[in-house]
Amino acid sequence: MSTAGYQDTTRTGGVSNTGINSGVPNTGVPTTAANENYTDTAGPNGTYNDAGVIGTENRNQNRTVDPTVRTEYTKRSGLGFLLMDVPLVLLRLAQFACSVIVLGLLAYVLHGYDFHGSRKTNYSLATAVISTFYLLMLPVFTAALARFFVPGAYLLMEITLTILWLCAFIVLADAHGSHSCGLSQTSTYNASYGSYSSFLASSGYYDPFLEQYTTRNYGRPCRSAKAAIAFSGLAFILFLISTVLVGVFVVRPMLVAGGSKAFMQPYTSYGFRLNRMTGLNVMEEGGAAAHNEPEAVGQDQRTFSTGDSTYNGTHPEKVGDGHQRNMSGVTDMADPVVAAPVTGVGQNDVGPVTGTRV
Repeated sequence: MSTAGYQDTTRTGGVSNTGINSGVPNTGVPTTAANENYTDTAGPNGTYNDAGVIGTENRNQNRTVDPTVRTEYTKRSGLGFLLMDVPLVLLRLAQFACSVIVLGLLAYVLHGYDFHGSRKTNYSLATAVISTFYLLMLPVFTAALARFFVPGAYLLMEITLTILWLCAFIVLADAHGSHSCGLSQTSTYNASYGSYSSFLASSGYYDPFLEQYTTRNYGRPCRSAKAAIAFSGLAFILFLISTVLVGVFVVRPMLVAGGSKAFMQPYTSYGFRLNRMTGLNVMEEGGAAAHNEPEAVGQDQRTFSTGDSTYNGTHPEKVGDGHQRNMSGVTDMADPVVAAPVTGVGQNDVGPVTGTRV
């Protein structure tokens, strides 16, 4: 019985039948004590059961990982679309909804206060306009401007919008969150709130946001401004999430494929394109999602000990990850040869086998 990830072999006398994870041995190749082709069979717990083998066999493998990184593509299944694309689409829709809501609320605030707006309110309104325009034009950027769209500029735009929304949240909270909605009353005249006659006419009532003597209640614009504070904070969180996703799923694959120079090169230079619905992951030109998987290439150092012989050799082969395997065994073999070189290449094996049999 063999375990997945190991090599299978059947060794019978002077013939080595070799297969790799197939369960079916290949055609036997005659071998001698001086020229032997082989691979080994791994059992579930590192035990090796070969025909004609008696006892135990020692084997040490030291593998190193090649830094080469291979970009692999997997076709998107229906379940993959639900798990990956749908959440990203919902994220973009939530960003768009927050931007439009803040835009509408602040527009009503300015209208409700008779277009009396502070610079802080106007700044937040401008942020909502920029954000809405950006989200509407993103599909155009990823499609029509694909040849010129580079990951560095894209990441910079996401970071900029995140910072803009953070500042909008702070300034709105400072401008509209520090006072209650409704009129306040004072018995002391304040010249900055208006004339003395307006103070008398309003009986000391004034609006905290306008800082004017008035008897008009601006409750609805005030509550709209406070709601805009909450949605601007939510927009900041959503754009922070999308910025992280762009860094992980959009910029990182490009850097893996082309190094640091790919940061300012178009996606098409490496056979990628942005997801046109969300822009939050890259796709291969054929429409498959990209992910990164390391390919490890290692050096396999082996030692075989038998009752009559000793074998030391190196065997390069591709492995999944660096690990070490030990097994022991005694092989009963006839007619040992002293200090005869052993060379050969195993069927379905990778690389030369060299050693010395004692």
